[in-house]
Amino acid sequence: GVAFLDVGVYVTSLRAVRNLLVIGDAVKSVRFVALQEDPYKLAILGKDPHYCCVARADLFFANGHLSIVTCDEEGIVRLHAYDPRDPRIEQHLLRHTEFHGQTEYRSSLLIACRPKTGDPEIPQARLVCGSVDGSLSTLTYVDEAAFMRLHLLQGRLIRTAQHVAALNPKAFCMVRNEYVSRPPSKGILDGNLLATSEDLPIGRQNEVTRQIGTDRATALKDWAALVGHGDPLRLWERLPHVCCAPQVRFPPDQ
Repeated sequence: GVAFLDVGVYVTSLRAVRNLLVIGDAVKSVRFVALQEDPYKLAILGKDPHYCCVARADLFFANGHLSIVTCDEEGIVRLHAYDPRDPRIEQHLLRHTEFHGQTEYRSSLLIACRPKTGDPEIPQARLVCGSVDGSLSTLTYVDEAAFMRLHLLQGRLIRTAQHVAALNPKAFCMVRNEYVSRPPSKGILDGNLLATSEDLPIGRQNEVTRQIGTDRATALKDWAALVGHGDPLRLWERLPHVCCAPQVRFPPDQ
């Protein structure tokens, strides 16, 4: 070995991209580490100041922006941002978004998606997650304009669509903690909820999209892009927006 680091209590996840490491811990959440040369050493670039049991940690990137995605043992997905130019960080990772996925995932696959036009140095990412209950879900960045339209559509669906057992999907996925006054849940879209818009009658789809200032064709195009049938997605210029695509569940063997 050429470099050593006291990583905490128990390492549950370790992901590496070139000289960057993301280390998930059973108690001390996640750390962002870089391997430096001359002399060789492992330097902590940032860490989560709040303790939790991280089941999986991954790097998530697009268009030169980098985020760290973690999932804890309760199924809460968090997006952390690292920016050394931000004076608020001081080796701390900022939690931008929290989303309750209801089930933890312990396996993941990061897929690089390059746009059809051009060949960027850093490709866009799509994260495929395998949960302990056998379901599959995906995380992907969303273009700013598409995010705003789909976010408004999601709000209309929460208020007007019929939900299973009359449960509120927004409250179902909201994470409440004692560190912030308002849950940081605005940076993510619920793919399961957005998928229900396709089941509405065409007349109802036209009415809902007209209420949010767009049309049915545009909303369907945005949704088709998220599920992999449209143009490649782009990261918002400032803060990362993410869509959690619908889960696919496999029935148990008979």
